[in-house]
Amino acid sequence: MECLRAHPSPLGAIREVLLSIPNGTQKARARGCLFVNATAELAHADAEVATLLKTGGAVGYGALERVVKEAQRKGELSPKLDARVAASSLLAAIGGLRLSAKAGTPPEALRDVVDFTLAGLKAR
Repeated sequence: MECLRAHPSPLGAIREVLLSIPNGTQKARARGCLFVNATAELAHADAEVATLLKTGGAVGYGALERVVKEAQRKGELSPKLDARVAASSLLAAIGGLRLSAKAGTPPEALRDVVDFTLAGLKAR
């Protein structure tokens, strides 16, 4: 998520974050993401893990919400778009992409999901 701050285009930064999943190495896709893996496997059974994930999720959500708002200010996304809902949707998309990548979904199919996700943001 570091590229969210460094990219000159907020929408470009979001795209870069999403594409980092299918564009990663096969080994990285198969390994998955600690945050997503822990959410899927441990959060329902371990209160301490659930608390840590909630805190980490809030940080990611906040970063995405800030970038969506910046994209709105720069005219890359509609000001009518609810930035909170968009950030939640992006966080869900990232988790879904990571799980799908780990399950072996081909990178081309993951890129299609990225394109669809971004088209949905821009259409609002």
